Amino acid sequence: MLKLIIRWIKGYLFVELSGNSPERFINLCRHHKIYIRKVRQRDGKHTFYMYAGDYFKIHDTAYKTSTYPHIIYRKGLPFIIKAVLSKKSLAPCFILFMAIIYILSKIVWNIDISGELKHTDEEIREYLSEIGVCEGMSIDKVSGDEIERLIRNRYNDISWVSAELRGTNVYIKVLEANVMESMQDNTGNYSSITASSKGTVRSIITRAGTPMVRPGDKVKKGDVLVSGIINIYNDSGEVVKKNPVYADADIYLDTKYKYSDEFDMIYMYRQYTGKKKKSRVLNICGSLFFLENPLNKFDSYENYDIMKECVNLKIAGIDFNDISVTRRTLSEYEPVFATYNNEEAVNKARTNLRLYLNNLIEEGAIVNSKDVQVSIKDGICRSEGKVFVTVPQTQRTAVSEQDWRVDATDEQDGEDN
Repeated sequence: MLKLIIRWIKGYLFVELSGNSPERFINLCRHHKIYIRKVRQRDGKHTFYMYAGDYFKIHDTAYKTSTYPHIIYRKGLPFIIKAVLSKKSLAPCFILFMAIIYILSKIVWNIDISGELKHTDEEIREYLSEIGVCEGMSIDKVSGDEIERLIRNRYNDISWVSAELRGTNVYIKVLEANVMESMQDNTGNYSSITASSKGTVRSIITRAGTPMVRPGDKVKKGDVLVSGIINIYNDSGEVVKKNPVYADADIYLDTKYKYSDEFDMIYMYRQYTGKKKKSRVLNICGSLFFLENPLNKFDSYENYDIMKECVNLKIAGIDFNDISVTRRTLSEYEPVFATYNNEEAVNKARTNLRLYLNNLIEEGAIVNSKDVQVSIKDGICRSEGKVFVTVPQTQRTAVSEQDWRVDATDEQDGEDN
């Protein structure tokens, strides 16, 4: 295939050779490294293909061998360009076409935004338009670093943003922080943020509460990361009061999850027989009227799927929400058992892993890497390994009244001890 493309780009000729010594002509061409191919003989003449650029090199060879090469037809890119340029009406059109393609390739045609939850796509697009980032702008004016900086400055609850230009598309990914709207939850309770698993603290930004860890600290499951108690000290450095709060912080923990999944190599799928039964039910203000008996010969279908489609009655453009017709379709199927081959089983295992990773991402986790092995043994396909992620910490532990009540004497005694 590559050779065909190269021939078409260089251009090639179909040549008919006549004369007294065609064999000598062919041998001399090969000696002078003039490439010819598909040499055929018909009606006392020889035909072959050759590159267009080599045609001017064979005149001396043709003169020595008393042969006469005659071009039957030409093909390739050089001849197409020549034909276009030879026509005055097509040459400007061709140049204009290439100019339009070049200009269109220098324009941003799409801005894709993903990852936003609290902020809508329209809201972010409106702000991007305010700072001059919109469809139709020149790709030379797109600066990913500048877009990231402006978005972070504009939205305090976006903790991570990535802006990338690929081709004529701008891809923007954001990760919103878990911003609490008040110092207490809707029940008025106070709480601390605790670790949901064992790991290492990657980053912590505290807005309310007392941070108990720093980036790089290793924690265990259940350890308090941000305490819901703020200590108030006097001039002597003694705790005189403890204020309970609803701890508020953005904390990300590097951790690893054990991944395990298995399924049988033998599976069942539904093979539909093509037999169907249809029925209609009229619903008027909750009262059902069967337009035909849906149970007629119902037991003859041992396995079936039911599909329902409900349509509200509409007369003269007026919808009657209390009146509807439900169409039910029963499709018979037969259960068929089959066995995955090794390739199908591995693909299914990979699909299950992708679904697991997507669920982690939807929960706010950032997947850093994975080490999962797939094995097939005793009719079971197993996937086992580890997934390394960065997880936002949202697990909480309530702060009781006993935790923040301070007895001045006891507190001082404790300090003395």
